[in-house]
Amino acid sequence: MTPTTHSARLNTPLSYQKPDGTPGKVPSGACLMEQAGDASVDIIWGASGQNSVTLGLDVVKAAADAGHLVLLD
Repeated sequence: MTPTTHSARLNTPLSYQKPDGTPGKVPSGACLMEQAGDASVDIIWGASGQNSVTLGLDVVKAAADAGHLVLLD
């Protein structure tokens, strides 16, 4: 399946757990979301897209349902 990319905006930081168990945060602001058809979504942020994290679709959906994440396109 071809990946689907969307422009999005986080209204509040999105917390997640890094593979080493430490907490991480996607900061508020513009980001890209890319889904390739499975149950995960890549969130890409930073001035040059230099930061990314793969999160479960359920986490992303919960953030959108709560109004913390807004799709722009």
